Formats: sequence, C-alpha cells, structure tokens
Amino acid sequence: MSTRKKHQRRLTRYYVDVQIDVLNQMTGEVIGSIVDIHTEGLMLVGMVEVDCVYMIRLVPQEQAQKVGDIELGIDCLWTSSLEQGESCWAGCRIIDASEDALAKIERLINEFGKPRPD
Repeated sequence: MSTRKKHQRRLTRYYVDVQIDVLNQMTGEVIGSIVDIHTEGLMLVGMVEVDCVYMIRLVPQEQAQKVGDIELGIDCLWTSSLEQGESCWAGCRIIDASEDALAKIERLINEFGKPRPD
C-alpha cells in the first residue's frame, strides 16, 4: 500500500551512479540505500516508516568514498511497498543539514549524478 502523496518538485532529482548506504545514527544499522538525491530531499529503498524523523549517515561506497560520510536529519513523507518483503521506496525531505553536508551532496551530484526525469 502506498502512502505517497502528490508533492510538487522544485528541484531536479539526481540518480547517483554509486552505492550509498543509509545508516540510522541512533542504532548504527543500515536501513537502506539512496535511489536519488538533491539538496532538499532524497529517495531511498529500505526499511523506514512514513511520518517518522530519522538522523542518518550517508556512507558512499566505491569511488565515492572520497566524498566522505554525510550526516542528515530527514522526515519520511511517503512510502510505497515493494513486492519482495519488508523494504519500500521512501521519499524523504532533508530537515537538518550542515553547510558541509550540503556541499558533499552537491559534490556527489556533480561527480556521480545523472538528472532523473519527472
């Protein structure tokens, strides 16, 4: 079942062509991976709940490790279940990010990003 609501997009979303793990900073557990991102939000596939706030750490893998970890606060706005198990698509708004974190997101987009069509 989908909790996705119609949200108007103001920014281009970018598919990042590297693995980026999403860690819950409270538990240390990997809760998903990034599908797309911009400086105000992200979509991930993983195990999150709608209307919940998370403190996360993005951990780029492979050649993107040079960017470094990115700490963010996010609010999960919607989820859409996947057919295979507990994972879901999740659209999240970034609600807390330092200037350094935003600069790292921009660097990921510039070095590894491809615009996604809406």
